[in-house]
Amino acid sequence: MKVSVSRRQLNTLCVFTIISVLLINVYNAFYVNAMQKQQIKNLESELAKAEGLIALKTDELANLNRMLEKQKKELEIEKENVRVDNLQLEDIKQPSVINYNNNKTMFLTFDDGPSSITPRVLDVLKEHGVNATFFVVGSFVDKYPGYVARAYREGNAVLPHSYSHDYSIYSTLDTFYEDLSKARESIEKVLGTDLPPFFRFPGGAANQVSYAYGGKDIMYLITEDVKKQGYHYIEWNVCAGDTTEYRNNKKKLISNVLDGCKDRDLVVALFHDIAQNTAMLEVLPEIITALKEQGYKFKTFNQLNQEEMDNMMKLGIVDMEIKKPK
Repeated sequence: MKVSVSRRQLNTLCVFTIISVLLINVYNAFYVNAMQKQQIKNLESELAKAEGLIALKTDELANLNRMLEKQKKELEIEKENVRVDNLQLEDIKQPSVINYNNNKTMFLTFDDGPSSITPRVLDVLKEHGVNATFFVVGSFVDKYPGYVARAYREGNAVLPHSYSHDYSIYSTLDTFYEDLSKARESIEKVLGTDLPPFFRFPGGAANQVSYAYGGKDIMYLITEDVKKQGYHYIEWNVCAGDTTEYRNNKKKLISNVLDGCKDRDLVVALFHDIAQNTAMLEVLPEIITALKEQGYKFKTFNQLNQEEMDNMMKLGIVDMEIKKPK
C-alpha cells in the first residue's frame, strides 16, 4: 500500500522540524546561559567571601601588630622600671644623710596610676591618717577621673608623670613638652586648680631608655631646659622595688623600704600604683605603721617648704643633675 505525501505536507513537516530544532537550540542556549550566569554568580559569591576573609585576616593582622607593639612598649617600660627600681640612686654620689633639725619626714609617692587599686591605696592612707603624692599618667586620669578627684579631696597631692608614659616623648624637647602639657591639662581639669611646677619623669631623670629616641644627651637637654622654664623634677631615695622580680615578695618589699630609710631623715619613697601590685597594697599598712614608729611625719609635695626643697636639691631628689655626655 502506498502512502502518498503531498508537497504541502512535506513542507509543513520540514518547517516543524526546523522549528523544533530551533526551539531546542534556543532552550539549550537559555539553559547554558542560565548555567553560566549561576556559575558567575557563584564565583562572585566565592570572590566576595574571599575578599571578606582577606579583609578579616588583614584586620586580625593589624590587631596582632598593634598588640605586639603594645606588648613591646610594655616590656620596654617594664625593663626600665626594673632598672630604675634597682638603681635607687646608688650611682649618684650624694650624701644620704642631712642633719634636718632632728625631724624625720617621709614623702610617700605612687607612680603610674591611677589604676584599679587606687581606691584601696587611698583607703589605707585614710585609715592610717597619712597622705601621699600621686605622680599620675594623664591618659589614666582621663579614664579614672573620680579616683584622682578623691585623692586630691582627701589631702593627697596629684602631679604629672607624663600623659602617655611612652618613652618616645623623649624624642625632642617639643615632644616632651607636648606630653607634659597634655598631662597637666588632664589633671587640672579634674582638680579644678592650677598645679605646682613639680613632675616626675617616666623612668626618672637618669633613665637610659630615652637614648633610643633622642640620643644619649636628650635627658641632659631636657633637664636643663625644664629648670629654665621654672619646673622641678622629683626623684626618690628609697624604693619599694614593686616593679622588680620581687614585686610579690612581701618581706622583700617591706625590707626594701625600711632598710632604705636607715640613716635617712628626709625620705622620698617610690611605690607604683598599678593593678598587679596587690602585694604592695597588702604590706603598705605595715610599712606605714613601722615608719610612724620610727618617728617619721608624712607630707606631700603640696606641703613642701623651702628648707625641705633645699635639702632635697642637695640630696639629688629634686632637680638631680644630669651630666652632659662627653
